Amino acid sequence: MRLIDDKICLVNVNVDYLRDLHQVSDEIRYSDGYQNKPFVGILIQEDDIKYVIPLSSAKRKHVSWKNSSQDYFLVYEFADESKMSKKDIYFSLNNSESPKKVKHILAVLDLKKMIPVSEDLYSEVNINAADSDTEEIRKYKKLLEKELQFCIKIKDEIVNKATKIYIKQKEKGNVRFCVDFTAVEEFFKKK
Repeated sequence: MRLIDDKICLVNVNVDYLRDLHQVSDEIRYSDGYQNKPFVGILIQEDDIKYVIPLSSAKRKHVSWKNSSQDYFLVYEFADESKMSKKDIYFSLNNSESPKKVKHILAVLDLKKMIPVSEDLYSEVNINAADSDTEEIRKYKKLLEKELQFCIKIKDEIVNKATKIYIKQKEKGNVRFCVDFTAVEEFFKKK
């Protein structure tokens, strides 16, 4: 696998395509509410097929996870506890030098859930602020910017681990909690 033009970008995937892919592999995240919740991820390429690795919202369970494993990366920042809200997912670093510092988990980059896409099935996410943006949209774009910057810093690690997962699933055929890449590629090629 490789990055396209050696850069990381965030993309939003067509909801109808997600629904159809979910029928092929139930490891692909889709629910009826996705019309209002974008499926955002980073774009990479394997041979002639582009893949999107999804960014999932942070959840309470992620507090106990390591920073990374063979199949995911926590996307996080260090922040002051005083700036966290009740909705934020974070934990104290218990550092005597900075007792109010926390690890704020922004998202999870889930390598096992990557999906094939073509240019007509995704659009690049615009994270640039616009005068017409509501406060909620500005906050969301700021979050996406933080997630993107984090992913840029570890882009080589992302590509290496995504490649290993892809090869492992293709060779073994059944990797726990992983999208069946062979099945979704076959479906994708018929579209």
